[in-house]
Amino acid sequence: MTVPGTVYRSDSVTVLDTREMRWERSGGLDGSSVKTLARLPGGEDEVTLLWRPPGPTQSLDHLPYRHYHRSVRECLLVLSDELPYVEYESPEQRLGEGTPITLKAGYFVDRRPGSGGLHGLEPGMGSPVGATILHWRTGPGNLIGDPGFASESVEVPYP
Repeated sequence: MTVPGTVYRSDSVTVLDTREMRWERSGGLDGSSVKTLARLPGGEDEVTLLWRPPGPTQSLDHLPYRHYHRSVRECLLVLSDELPYVEYESPEQRLGEGTPITLKAGYFVDRRPGSGGLHGLEPGMGSPVGATILHWRTGPGNLIGDPGFASESVEVPYP
């Protein structure tokens, strides 16, 4: 199947003009849109352009929320604007004790699987301008709305 924006495609190479691709609603992040650039063998998104709108994060049933990924490595490169979130050194950290980070254009995140990659959102977090991010991962289940999210993304309650 040829997607809009396909410049060239063969068995071993795909060239896409992302400017010609349509933004599609993201299944798990309210208000977000994606352009899928590559898929995993099971058909799930592997590499996407992710656009997060300005405003508070509304995609979670409850905040605060933090989790880590059991087996999926994910990487993000912020292309424009900004996206706030929190990194935690340990599950013992209480609400407000993590390290708040505002990802800005040019920031790169390499999140390895395991509890050392504990991250999340706290109440009131959101971006005043939104963000466009290049996102890639080694497997499914690390994004809200993914099949297998409940088993791959381990929620860690606050003490």
